[in-house]
Amino acid sequence: MNGAPRLSKSAASGLVLVVAALGLDIPAASTHSAAPPAPGAHAARPRVDEFVFRSEVFGNTRTIRVLLPPGYDDPKSTPTRYPVMYFTDGVAVFAPPGRNLPAVAEELWEANALPRLILIGVDNGACTRESTNPLADRASEYLPYQDQSWDEPRPEARGGRFPAFLIDEVMPEVARRYRVATGAGSTGLGGSSYGAIAALHAVLQRPGVFGRVLIESPSLHIGSGAMLRDAADARAWPARIALGVGTAEGDTPDTRLNMVDDCLRLRDTIRADPRVSLQVTIEPGAEHGEPAWRGRLPGALSWLWAE
Repeated sequence: MNGAPRLSKSAASGLVLVVAALGLDIPAASTHSAAPPAPGAHAARPRVDEFVFRSEVFGNTRTIRVLLPPGYDDPKSTPTRYPVMYFTDGVAVFAPPGRNLPAVAEELWEANALPRLILIGVDNGACTRESTNPLADRASEYLPYQDQSWDEPRPEARGGRFPAFLIDEVMPEVARRYRVATGAGSTGLGGSSYGAIAALHAVLQRPGVFGRVLIESPSLHIGSGAMLRDAADARAWPARIALGVGTAEGDTPDTRLNMVDDCLRLRDTIRADPRVSLQVTIEPGAEHGEPAWRGRLPGALSWLWAE
């Protein structure tokens, strides 16, 4: 590997491949959305739904996971349209070994710390039916530039297609199935590690689609810093951005320093736009993985969706 030391492949993947890499027992998705519960007490509870989605952009099939907020199934709320936030690495975001978003959101809703919105987890390339190399397949879908820290042969960088996949394929299907509100102020996007790069790339390539964005531990070293150069040329940023990183992310002191420094460079770039509200969390001792991302998730969600 040339240049400053960066995250190893194992560190860079974190725990976001909890199903594909660890073989954890997560219930398989059905091919159709589950029927809503009968009207009554259960209609006031949040509900996890899921459906299988075929992408023409990537030519594969994956699960889309959906957390519907309390009251969504109440007949009285039928006219209501809800804000929506999408997450990369959907299986890790929803699974209890990962960020366990359903539990996090329910706690926030019970505390009135989060407005009622629909939360979407989009599974990564590692979890598609067609995946043969989970680590490489995830990297390929998320990265618009190659990661030089990989040994040859490196995964093909197909992340340039990710904005079209998410915005032109997934989002219209979600809007067809669920009562989602429209407009940037009602639409969020979040990701971590390579998934944060995919989210950042979507924001940069399609300005005006997302108004609230969570960027956790972004792998900004890819493409010899190309994402930072792209960010410097941004035409517009989302109105609210939460950026998080830990001081112990990486295998060496240089790597850990680079992770933080890269995030600070991104912070400074975003701050140059006075229209953006930016929250930056640099967590002492936090490593690159699900425990840290789950720990920062409640605060980030509450801040991003504050009225």
